[in-house]
Amino acid sequence: MNSSVNPYHPSRPLVKQTQSQKDCDERLVFDGEILADDYRVLMPSDLLLWLYWILIPLLAVVLIGVISAIMFVSTKGRGGPASLIAIFGVVAFLGGLLAVSVYNTRSKVRASRRLRSHPDLLGPARGKFTHKGLDFFDGEKRYWFGPAHLTKTRCLKRGIRVRVDADPVRYLAFTDRLVSGYSKQTAERLRDSWQEQAKDPSDTAGLDLWQKISSPPENAVSYEGHVTIQQSLKTKPMRKKLWTEASFVLLNIAGAALFHVLQLPSVLIWVCVGSVCLTLSANLFNWWLYFRGTQTQSWYQQGWVSATEFASRNTLNGVRFALDRFASAEVNDETIRMITPSGIAYYIPREQVVDEQAWTTLKEYFQGPEKKSGLNISNSD
Repeated sequence: MNSSVNPYHPSRPLVKQTQSQKDCDERLVFDGEILADDYRVLMPSDLLLWLYWILIPLLAVVLIGVISAIMFVSTKGRGGPASLIAIFGVVAFLGGLLAVSVYNTRSKVRASRRLRSHPDLLGPARGKFTHKGLDFFDGEKRYWFGPAHLTKTRCLKRGIRVRVDADPVRYLAFTDRLVSGYSKQTAERLRDSWQEQAKDPSDTAGLDLWQKISSPPENAVSYEGHVTIQQSLKTKPMRKKLWTEASFVLLNIAGAALFHVLQLPSVLIWVCVGSVCLTLSANLFNWWLYFRGTQTQSWYQQGWVSATEFASRNTLNGVRFALDRFASAEVNDETIRMITPSGIAYYIPREQVVDEQAWTTLKEYFQGPEKKSGLNISNSD
């Protein structure tokens, strides 16, 4: 036996395992209400925004100088008061655009504008971060965000920013004000744990947390499988994009008209006309997509429905809430479609339940006397 080896000293692998277990036991608990200031504090810095601050004033100065020089040359210095008025009009127009641009880039303004479109990002927040994911209750719904969902979580000095979906402006802002004993180092260790789990599909720690959150009652009907639908593009974000493009078209038309009234060189007018043509063609194409287009969406889901509750998860996250939280439900022989007040739709195809009796029971949960009076039910063949 080698005397240099102490048989009573733990081997290095055991030390690593103990440290790993210690890290896994770490958690960050939060309880409070996410406010607009929390959202603003954790708003991501945008490099393009900083460039915007620098380039817009420079561009305004350059345009004013160039246009003034062109007007001076075109009138051979004899424009008199008319030229001065024209130059003043151009300066006022560009100055107004600059003022509006600078105002809209302020953090409070940006946060307020985003939250008007996404009010669900604010409100009560109670739960915890663990190595298994995020367990989050907003007063009505209980959410599970699995490790794979949390890989892009940002751990900052002032708190944790958790993306809700692919939209970068939709995030939950758990500031240090909400998190008990917040530590950026602890948050980073948890994030590292999530990233490691996401690399290993066989790691089911996250699902263990979901199963604890979503333990079904005895009368629940379970469902599981893949859903594929054709989703209409008639959505609020699409409408916002269309009207934004239309406003740019009108702005360019107004610019061309202004340049014509001020008798500026025709090249500036043609630039505006060209911009109108390009923007208008793109806008018309998007309007065509809006009225005619659809996009295919497919996902895996698993969950259950009881007489009073609903639970559903995909591979990244899940949610559990009372059945009467749905705004409406559409029931037919093949599919049940449920819609929340915010417009989120859930689908349960007939083939995802175990048998005909389960399907009948499921339909009764929406059509029977147990359903809440506030839930609008429609039946279609």
